[in-house]
Formats: sequence, structure tokens, C-alpha cells
Amino acid sequence: LKDAPAAVQLVERAEIERVGATDVATVLTEQAGLVLDGDPTGGAGVMVQGLDSRRVLVLVDGQPVNGRINGTLDLSRLPTAAVERIEIVKGPQSTLYGSDAMGGVINVITRDLSVPTWGGSLGVRGGSQGRLDLDAGLLGATGRVGWSLDLGRRSSEVTPGRATEIGTRTGRWDGSAKARWQRDPSLVVEAATTVVNEDQRWRTGPLWQFTDRTQAIGRASATWARGGTRVQPIVH
Repeated sequence: LKDAPAAVQLVERAEIERVGATDVATVLTEQAGLVLDGDPTGGAGVMVQGLDSRRVLVLVDGQPVNGRINGTLDLSRLPTAAVERIEIVKGPQSTLYGSDAMGGVINVITRDLSVPTWGGSLGVRGGSQGRLDLDAGLLGATGRVGWSLDLGRRSSEVTPGRATEIGTRTGRWDGSAKARWQRDPSLVVEAATTVVNEDQRWRTGPLWQFTDRTQAIGRASATWARGGTRVQPIVH
């Protein structure tokens, strides 16, 4: 943060848990100056200071996220179970990040696995319109190796962009995993992946309509640093 050339708004883990958000889009709806930018497929991008989601760069651990549909990156498909904090930079950042960052930058930071620790979590949330959210997570770190695994399930009787009718349903499974290996202070290897499967059902007259979507995001990197030199090849 001390090296950032612009003001950075932080959303810490405690606030994410306080609002009961299971995806990044829900977290961002609570932040001033940010508005969700929906699309016909039910996706939820984000507008920053009036600029649509095509001009807002989304990063995970500092790396761009792929998978836009109709120009919108659906942030509701990024689960919060493995998120440590979210950094928000409002305003033009094109000189640093390119034209995708004319509106701002959203950087999602996942858990730090460099600290030796073990833990787990289990969450259940319910609400109106048949909402039921389940999530479970495990993490461990010892010696040179750290890892985390998170699974989630969301179901609701409402389908985005469709009128509420009997039998309408939306369901989603998501899973994320992250691993870190550090040989010594100069060499660190990390790999992470997130998989989301979503299905929707709604009626059009006497007929049922169905939509199924699956998205997978993966990233692997190796960082070697010595003195003032740093080399970091990344594949995603």
C-alpha cells in the first residue's frame, strides 16, 4: 500500500464476514462509488465512478482475470471463501495497467499461506426466496508448504433477469484451491485455481428453459529474487 500512487480503499476479511457475502459482487455493492453492472446473462460486473465494467480492471493476487461474457466479467462467480481482502482503486489507472483500467482497479487478494497455521471453517446462511448458502474451507501451512481448499454451494428460487415464478431456480457450486512452496527466501512457487458451475431454470409459457455455465480460472507462478533483481514467470 505504501508504494501505491493512488488512494486504495480496503475491504478487510472481517467486513466480508459481517455482510455475509458469498461472492465478490455482493461485497462491492456495500462500497460507495461502486454500482453493479448487469448483463442479459445474469452476470454482475461493476461500474466505478460511472464507467462500465469494460473499463474496470479485475485482478486476483495482482494478475488479470479472464473470462468476460458480452464484455462483462461476472464478479458474482468469484467466491469470497478464500478472499483475505479486496483492494479498490477508483479513477483512471491506464498509465499503469492499460485501457482496461480507465474506471479503476479491483484487486482480490487471497489468503496468505506463508504463515505456519492450521484451520477450518463452516458456514450456513439462509434467507427469503429459498436462499441457502453453504461453504466450507480448510487451510494448512507448515515448513515449506502451505495450502488451502474451499467449497461452496448456493441455491435460490430466483433466476437473475427473470420474473419470479413457481419452479424458478438458480444453483451454483464453486471450489478454489491454492498451494505455495518456498525453497528458501529467494524462491517461491505458487499455484491456484477456481472452478464455478452454475445452472438456472425458468419458465417461458408452457416450456422450461435451462442454462448451464462452467468457468475455470488457473494460475501458476515462480518468483526468484536476490538483491535488487526479481524474476517472476506467470502462466494463467
